[in-house]
Amino acid sequence: MMLKKLTIYIVLAVLCLVFEAMGQDKKVMDVGAKGLQVGDKLPDVLLSGLHNYKDKGGKVVSSARLSDFKGKLLILDFWATWCAPCVAMIPRMDSLQRVFGDKVQFLSVTYQSAGEVLPFLQKLEKQQGGKLGVVPVLPGDETLRMLFPHVYLPHYVWIDSQGVVKAITGAETVSASGIKSVLNGGEIAAQKKDLRLAYDEGQALLVNGNGGDGSGLRYHSVFTGYIEGLGSKNKVLPAVSGVETGFSRITVKNLSMEMLYGIAYGKGQDFYLKNRIILENGTSLKDPNWKATNRWCYELILPEELQSRGYELMREDLDRFFSGYRVALAKREVECYGLEVVEAGKLPGTRGGKSAIDHGPSGITMENAELGSLVKCLQLFYYVAGKPIVDLTGLAGRTDLVIDADPTDVGAMNEQLARYGLKISLAKRWIDMIVIAKVKGSNKEARE
Repeated sequence: MMLKKLTIYIVLAVLCLVFEAMGQDKKVMDVGAKGLQVGDKLPDVLLSGLHNYKDKGGKVVSSARLSDFKGKLLILDFWATWCAPCVAMIPRMDSLQRVFGDKVQFLSVTYQSAGEVLPFLQKLEKQQGGKLGVVPVLPGDETLRMLFPHVYLPHYVWIDSQGVVKAITGAETVSASGIKSVLNGGEIAAQKKDLRLAYDEGQALLVNGNGGDGSGLRYHSVFTGYIEGLGSKNKVLPAVSGVETGFSRITVKNLSMEMLYGIAYGKGQDFYLKNRIILENGTSLKDPNWKATNRWCYELILPEELQSRGYELMREDLDRFFSGYRVALAKREVECYGLEVVEAGKLPGTRGGKSAIDHGPSGITMENAELGSLVKCLQLFYYVAGKPIVDLTGLAGRTDLVIDADPTDVGAMNEQLARYGLKISLAKRWIDMIVIAKVKGSNKEARE
């Protein structure tokens, strides 16, 4: 029988929460005002209609002022008969009230009328073998709900012995250890903010504060078109320590589709420039109105457990969004520059220190850097020529190099590189390229 009644209470609780979410519960107050917050002083209002309350002289009375509780830790328990977690807390509060005696005063507060609440409590006390009944009840409350507006139940307000709001929490903090901590001058770790946030279902979540400030955001992926005045660049925030190919956040502003794919496939850099991209099957991404048709903003924020898959997830996002194209990393024979070893053993080591590479029209200086960094640097210079450069050395160690030559002058570069047993050569090679092809029958205008 008890199990059956408990099941009914739980079902009622769920139904009432659903009605509340739908705006059907007419007794849920307007929570537009924040009410009293932690640290605020409690006003000395009169509470009328109390049941089971005794004044300081031990006399049963039906009214009291909040100042009458001064010197005690006052815990307001906002609840309802339909709220199963609230009902489950009643025996616990009764027990805690007996344990702490005059040091603590629980006050059970509900908007429901005495006609609804008192018979319910009488039945509950009978089910508990007559062990309840020491916590006073304030049914039909309007005053305290105005001071502490809330949405979810149960809802607890902790007021210290000086009448100052100490905490606003859920049921998890209402325990002997929590009460002892407050009585000894400690703080309560869990602070419950129970105001309904402004939310418009017709607008995107978190945009302009719609539904909150995003402080609890865990995974975030968003595309927009061109945004005037935002500039054009990308920024990658590194992933957790030890994850080499991931990121915690990447933000791309007003870049083209092919550059987005270049970042994703090149893990930030290797395929960033257009000379590593091939358009096939008559695909064209050119348009005189390029800002409106092929400039995008994209951001991806990841939790720690997904950061090692960052660029993979970025590629999946791009494939979904640019569904009118087929994009893949594939071998193609193209004319390209290659940095290669022509005389082994001449490459110097490094003196150590911070890894750095400095470059300009007059030369390149590398300190404690890999040859891959030199190739990435030259990629920028050879971009104008429309030809990529690849690392053919197969060397992974770090080195210190000083090259006094214009990086765009291959002949002058090779004179300098010969001192280190290196050379830049131009030839047709099969290398990895990003291949973009329009899907047959797709809506070209939708993504260009």
